[in-house]
Amino acid sequence: MTEKLSADHEQQGEQTATLPETFVEAACRWLGVGILLAMLTMISVEVFMRTVLNYSWEGTDEYGGYLLVALTFISLSVTLARGGFHQMQLVRIRLSPRQIIVLDTVMHVLSLLFMIILVWQFSRMGLQSWRNGDMSMTAIRTPLWMPRAVMVIGSLALCYTLVRFIISGIGKIRAMRREA
Repeated sequence: MTEKLSADHEQQGEQTATLPETFVEAACRWLGVGILLAMLTMISVEVFMRTVLNYSWEGTDEYGGYLLVALTFISLSVTLARGGFHQMQLVRIRLSPRQIIVLDTVMHVLSLLFMIILVWQFSRMGLQSWRNGDMSMTAIRTPLWMPRAVMVIGSLALCYTLVRFIISGIGKIRAMRREA
C-alpha cells in the first residue's frame, strides 16, 4: 500500500505544470537576479561601513525594503512558470490526471481574477501617489509611486503567466476529451 501511494505521489509530482520560459519570465528572472545582487551589495557595503568606518547610511533600511518588495512581485511569474508554488499533494494524490488539470485550470482562473483586482488597486494607488506627489517619510524622500509601480509590473507579469497556464490547461482538457 505504501509503495502504491509513493508511486502515485511521484506520478503526481511529474504532473506539476510548468511552461517554457517566455521573454516576460526571462526578463523577470534576470531583473530578480539584479535586484538580489543589488540587495547583497547594499547590505555588504552597509556592514563594511558600520564595521570599518563607524558610519551607517540611513537609506539601507528603506531601499532594502523596497528591493525586497520588488523581488517578491517580480519573481511571482517566474515561480509560477517553473512550478515553484506549493500544491495540496494531499488532495492531488487522490485525483486523476484529468482532474488535476481541471483543478489547476480553475485555480489559475481564480488567481487571475484576484490578480486583476490587485493590478487595478495597485494602479490606482500608484497613480494617486504620482498625482499627489507622495514621498516617503524619511530624509531621503523617495517618491512612493516608484515602488508601487513595481508591484503593478510584477502583478501584470503574473497575470500574463496565468493566462498562459489557463490556455495550456484548456488545451490539455480538450486533448483528453478527444482521446476519450
